[in-house]
Amino acid sequence: MSSNVTNAWFPLRPGTVLRYEGTDEGVPVKDVLSVTSKTRAVAGGRARVVHDRVFKHGRVVEDTLDYYAQDGAGNVWYFGEATKELNARGRVMTREGSWEDGENGALAAEEAGLVPVVADPARGAHVPVVADVGTGSGAIIVALGKQLPPQVTAEVLALPQ
Repeated sequence: MSSNVTNAWFPLRPGTVLRYEGTDEGVPVKDVLSVTSKTRAVAGGRARVVHDRVFKHGRVVEDTLDYYAQDGAGNVWYFGEATKELNARGRVMTREGSWEDGENGALAAEEAGLVPVVADPARGAHVPVVADVGTGSGAIIVALGKQLPPQVTAEVLALPQ
């Protein structure tokens, strides 16, 4: 496993900052993902550390470090996260949701290495598998015929026609 994540669908170049905006139950939310130059030891190598911060009302409400590594075939694996949910004063309310590969039965999950697919109109423009990237950003990975690990949320997505 390498912390040098170069996958075309999920590249993690240190210094890259991705910003997403949306709503959560009608409240505006901003999610800022920062690819750090930091790495962390994981099974079989090192993982890139991505700092993910979720803002509501201009304040950080979730502060997470995500761990990603790429295998020799170019697939990106998610090795866990250290997450903190914060109150309005910036104090940690919970670390629930934190997990790491190998702890308490948790396993790394393949995140990328998938190729985008075009929906088949005969199937009502549905894509068979859509997985939440796990960043909380609402970003998705689309896969055809892929088995998703239990840590990854899967649902069917209806594409606009």
